[in-house]
Amino acid sequence: MGVFDIEDIGGIATATVANPRNCTTCRECIRHDKFAERVNLGKKKDVFEFHVESLGMYKPQDIVIQAF
Repeated sequence: MGVFDIEDIGGIATATVANPRNCTTCRECIRHDKFAERVNLGKKKDVFEFHVESLGMYKPQDIVIQAF
């Protein structure tokens, strides 16, 4: 899925999150017991993402202002 990338940090190969938006929370990264203690999979509870689409006479930014 291309979420993780291997980087050489201080001579040690380390997995880092390269593309967090590609994560589908499938939990495949913690499936094996050897990774369960090394990977912390969680969600940020104070981050929200939403999309606004418009078809016609209202602009998306106007819809958001009206919704708030």
